Amino acid sequence: MVFCASKAFDQVNHLHFFKKLIDRVLPNILVRLLIYWYASQQFSVQWCSAKILPLNVSKGVSQGGILSPVLYYIFIDDLSSILSKVKYGCFMGDISMNHLLFADCSVILVLSPSELQRLLKIYKSFACENELTFNAKETKSLCFCSMKLKALVIHTLQLIEHNLVLVKEHNSI
Repeated sequence: MVFCASKAFDQVNHLHFFKKLIDRVLPNILVRLLIYWYASQQFSVQWCSAKILPLNVSKGVSQGGILSPVLYYIFIDDLSSILSKVKYGCFMGDISMNHLLFADCSVILVLSPSELQRLLKIYKSFACENELTFNAKETKSLCFCSMKLKALVIHTLQLIEHNLVLVKEHNSI
């Protein structure tokens, strides 16, 4: 299954993000610099000659910023840790290979539809705790199986109350 967070870089809640930075035991000077940088951001809207007073920005990491992918990964690294500890999906020895994360996209690798639904529940929980949304409408799942199992019926999978699309070939993803 491949899916992406909706407007992921825009959704990063600064308070959750700062807590994650502190929990990582980064050097205080770096954490304080990032807190100052993000806490002092403001925006203003102008329509013709009318302009509203500046408002503080409480969410998001800079689009196109060189640090943004790294900062977003720090924000979702807890999800990777949680997924690595569960005993669902594919394994190489003792190493869990049930997910791949790249910026705002995820690939989930599992052995059965029931395992996939269990991992999706973990994603849902993480999304709720961290104020993220995943784009269920753009999410696709693809089942690889032997010829003997081609007739396998896969019940509807859900991601945050949305039914997911099951595609028959990889070109559809």
